[in-house]
Amino acid sequence: MVGFMLRQSKRRMREKHWGRFGPTYLTILAAVLVMADNFRHVLQDGDIWPPGPWPGSSQYYGDCSARQILLDHPRTECSSTAECPSGICEEHDKYLRGVCTENAETFACLTPVGWAFTVVATYLGFVILFLAAAWNAKLLSKLRAIRTKWRALRAPAPPPRTKPL
Repeated sequence: MVGFMLRQSKRRMREKHWGRFGPTYLTILAAVLVMADNFRHVLQDGDIWPPGPWPGSSQYYGDCSARQILLDHPRTECSSTAECPSGICEEHDKYLRGVCTENAETFACLTPVGWAFTVVATYLGFVILFLAAAWNAKLLSKLRAIRTKWRALRAPAPPPRTKPL
């Protein structure tokens, strides 16, 4: 997408730097924000950013009361996520037996790192990506043109001319 936006900047040669490359910059920022949570996962899985105490990389609190309620009242036993209608099989013991839970990871259990990466960065990234695409497509000017044409089509008709006698 960044390459496409950069190529599209040739259409805006007459504009100043920000007007020409603004959509490209916003697309780069959006890509970084959307990928931030995935990067956090990679750092956590590679033991580069440990999930320990603050500011650990954990997305959810391990002792969250909302999560514990769901784990205390399991649906059915499972050995893989394919056996669960919800797709979540929580492991309970070393023999890989677990229970199906409906939603063990809820917004109520997110840590500040979870909120920052999962909610804020990801959703903000998608909003910025939408704005960059709209800016690149000159969406506002096209919508203004549609509004002008709509008003012209819906304007009251002028009164008919009468011929003088």
